Amino acid sequence: MNMLKDIDSFVDNNRDKIIKFFADCIAIKSYTCQEKEMADFLLNFFKENKMPAFRTKRGSVLSIVTPKKQELEKDFGNFDSPFEAIRHHILYLKENNIKILAYNAHMDVVGEGDSKLWTTDPFSLDIREGKIYGRGTCDMKCSLVAMAQSMIFANNSDLEIKNAVLGCFVTEEEAAEGLAFEEIIVELGIEPDFVILGEPTGNKISLGQRGKVKFTIEATGKRAHSSVPEKGINAVYPLSEDLLVIDKFNQEEYRNFAEDVVKRNSVVVTKVITEPDDSSSVISFAKADVIARLAKGETFSSLIAKLSSYPTWKDLKYKVETYDKASYTGIVKDWKTEHKAWLTDRYNSFVKKLADSIENVTCQKADYTIWPFSTDGVLSASRCNIPTVGFGAGFESVCHIVDEYVDEKNFFDSLKVYTMLILG
Repeated sequence: MNMLKDIDSFVDNNRDKIIKFFADCIAIKSYTCQEKEMADFLLNFFKENKMPAFRTKRGSVLSIVTPKKQELEKDFGNFDSPFEAIRHHILYLKENNIKILAYNAHMDVVGEGDSKLWTTDPFSLDIREGKIYGRGTCDMKCSLVAMAQSMIFANNSDLEIKNAVLGCFVTEEEAAEGLAFEEIIVELGIEPDFVILGEPTGNKISLGQRGKVKFTIEATGKRAHSSVPEKGINAVYPLSEDLLVIDKFNQEEYRNFAEDVVKRNSVVVTKVITEPDDSSSVISFAKADVIARLAKGETFSSLIAKLSSYPTWKDLKYKVETYDKASYTGIVKDWKTEHKAWLTDRYNSFVKKLADSIENVTCQKADYTIWPFSTDGVLSASRCNIPTVGFGAGFESVCHIVDEYVDEKNFFDSLKVYTMLILG
């Protein structure tokens, strides 16, 4: 296959340059709401390679590679706003039956924790024994790098581009999945035909994920001196009843649906706060932070209904959390942290193209998975009904850990697959 030979040659001839780009990305401490340096780096990268790239109000970076370069240049000449130009170009492509893929990779990474626990500097790329180490290598700068490099190669090569690709390098996914992607697809009206999320799959195809909701449980009591507890009402006791129910419910869900993750709810308490904070008073207020992963068809309301069916469940105050932090550009928007599960049809035509590309690159049949965690697909698939899948080089089990890594071969294979999708 001549196209694959050309892609292989590109990777072989530019291996050191690609690794250098990867290392530069890892060196940037792009924590959530602190992605500016990463965004600036990407914007400069695309500019140096003579590709259009722009920053959204929230701080995400957009770029596009298209089969119709001359028409895109005309659009940029006719519109003052780059977003209007891209939107008009996408409409033009759709009118001419050219499909638009969105490559989605988030720029933010979680904190490294205690860096002394790492065997190497978490922000200095280290390659040993076929693995590439560093914070964000797995989740998910491996895909950010592979997607960006695939777009550059396709745009600058002499090979025919078959599909337009909108590169969406977004902010704040780790804290508020879907928020930054919503700005692109809904607010800017730049809607692709298909979305590939670069979240970790071990180069399998993820066809969907469970839903998610973050909520709090609050109990109110009456303060009294700890020497006369009968004079007060201890708020932690009814809260504890609910927390024990949550644990029991979670264990039952696992027993019943251990092998079918999309049918299984999982609920975990992540923090408990009590007031007053002293040892001589009856607790007058208690609050628990809870994260639930929702089975297909489940909602926050239906989850609470299931929990309340337990005889020891106390009717307390339950509230879905709202993300309202400012992006690095200063934009604030309330974002509910409740998201439904979603699944994409395995026999969708683009899923088949992705599977064929994986087989061509790896000489192995594509494998499939379902994510237990949440991604930007809560926006594209769940809310906008755009066929969405995941494909990324990292392994799910390596996300956020000390000594995070990505398999070196997986990384370069993913780059080849992303490139093949643009060209074929």
